[in-house]
Amino acid sequence: MRWTSGCAAIAAAILLITVLSCSLGAIGLRGGAITPPRIDSAIGSLRLVGYSTWNGSCPPYTGCAPTQRNAYAIWLIWESGTLNRSAYQLVDLEIAP
Repeated sequence: MRWTSGCAAIAAAILLITVLSCSLGAIGLRGGAITPPRIDSAIGSLRLVGYSTWNGSCPPYTGCAPTQRNAYAIWLIWESGTLNRSAYQLVDLEIAP
């Protein structure tokens, strides 16, 4: 019985650390204390792109008019050819200027 309570305590601690670190990271990003990373990774026809922008709802590789808010956006892009791209927004987080 001691090993099951130990496993439960470890799982609860990992969950608590994960929730706290995600919350503090989001607060740091919104407050401008943390600079979000630029992400550009590809695996086969899937590409993950993350960047800071003035228009978080604008898909990557397209031109959109800037807005008055700074945002950090993460997109999952599926490229099935040279001109055929589908983009799905995973994160749109408002950040301080």
